[in-house]
Amino acid sequence: MRLSLLPLALLLVAPLAAQRNWVVNGDFSKGLTGWTGSGPGNNPKVETFMTDGLKASPAFGINAGGKIYNPPHAPYILQQRIPAIPGVTYEVVMDVAITGSRSNAQAGIFEIKFGGKSVAKRDFGRFSGRVVLRDRLCARFTLTKGGPTTFQVEISRPRYIYSSRTPRHYIDNIKLQIVTGPTFCVRGDRVLGKTNVWEVGGKPKDLFVVFVAPKLLPKPVSVPGYNGVFALDVASTLVLYSGALDASGLHQLKFTMPNIAALDKAPLYFEALGIGPGGRIFGSWHNWGYHK
Repeated sequence: MRLSLLPLALLLVAPLAAQRNWVVNGDFSKGLTGWTGSGPGNNPKVETFMTDGLKASPAFGINAGGKIYNPPHAPYILQQRIPAIPGVTYEVVMDVAITGSRSNAQAGIFEIKFGGKSVAKRDFGRFSGRVVLRDRLCARFTLTKGGPTTFQVEISRPRYIYSSRTPRHYIDNIKLQIVTGPTFCVRGDRVLGKTNVWEVGGKPKDLFVVFVAPKLLPKPVSVPGYNGVFALDVASTLVLYSGALDASGLHQLKFTMPNIAALDKAPLYFEALGIGPGGRIFGSWHNWGYHK
């Protein structure tokens, strides 16, 4: 159904600034500017790859693993220093992919750490070869300490050595932002016709509503009576589904996106609204488009 529960004032209020990404050069559009890399791996560099399955763009690539067989092998680490704020809620997202022509007993592991704390991790298990494995790491978390803090991405194959013929790993579109409202995440490779887990995170026991639209407003807007900002194009926004978060602040739903050609690589922006004792608050937004 069409978006109807938001007041008409949504169209009239002044636009606000978009979400701030605290990661410098998270899309690698400026090569490795802002990043420091170290550790074992073959041919670490920025190159063009379709990491998210939607569009080819600059991404960091490496064949991870040990140089000499002596497991467990250390990861390759990309890192930068970011000012951290204790007690606030962060959201982190990162597109990851693995490709290669040969099968391998270990595909690879991606992990994000902030201040030494592991905040997101994905282990792909075995690799069958001649495929591209994809996912988007997403998580919400808080830190107890502030100040200049190390943000790092680890890419590893701890059981095996690397070569030009072992799986190649890619990361792209890394975002770290402070959020006050709910977050939305699609777990797993977003392939049309495949079942994924849709996950909403926020304050425990809050109600939520998830919206979707094919495009964003020119700039996010504030809405009288609501906290946060709304970023989706009002004219094309649909109310997708609603529910209640559990005692841990999560809600998961299994959903199979229809295999419709028009949806292949088409933008699909999701944003959630949280409703609870603290009021009504809009959350973060991202393009969670699907591909064949």
